[in-house]
Amino acid sequence: MLRDESMQTSLQEYNWSDDERSHDTLAVDFWTHNNVLCGMRSGRVRMWDIRANGANVRLQHASCVSHVRAIDENKVLVAGLKNQLALYDLRFIRPELDSSSPKSKGKGKAPPYSDHNPPSLPLHSFPTYRMKEYLYPRLGFDVHRNLVASGTEDKKVQIFDLHSGRELHIGNNDLLPNDTLTGHARCLKFVEHGFGGEGLRLLVANGARIDAWAW
Repeated sequence: MLRDESMQTSLQEYNWSDDERSHDTLAVDFWTHNNVLCGMRSGRVRMWDIRANGANVRLQHASCVSHVRAIDENKVLVAGLKNQLALYDLRFIRPELDSSSPKSKGKGKAPPYSDHNPPSLPLHSFPTYRMKEYLYPRLGFDVHRNLVASGTEDKKVQIFDLHSGRELHIGNNDLLPNDTLTGHARCLKFVEHGFGGEGLRLLVANGARIDAWAW
């Protein structure tokens, strides 16, 4: 639903069809001014077109979706449970089928999306991403240029290179002083500081405080 808060009225409302209502929408992000990405409990990522007031499935993530981010006009980053974080290119989405599966043999269109669809094939995944089953209350997640930050179940913060999926470290130590956290990282936000945006900080809301980490 889109609302005009000044008028306290609904500008537009979209109702999922009967077969979609059991799949809660857990994450949203604007892809363009007119398109909204919706990450769902079923692992589906739908694109809602505000102008047409309709939605269609764009990809199937390998787990329940906790965060979704539009990176550019083609790429989408999706985070979920079961340690699943992946970058997708919507131009090349196709089911990730086992080569031994009968469904993977022969040519033809991919089957329609259902609760039993295999996950879509990503550009790459993030092998060391840690988020097994912690969904509520939600942990922090943010993307800035080529950096991805994510809170973890064990009260730490991971930072990844967006384009390679590699977790970032400095020497033998973690990039961030994780031992200083007083609780789970509930909210993360990259902010630029200094003249010309030369410096970068990560704001980390944890426990009863907000830490500003810079490097």
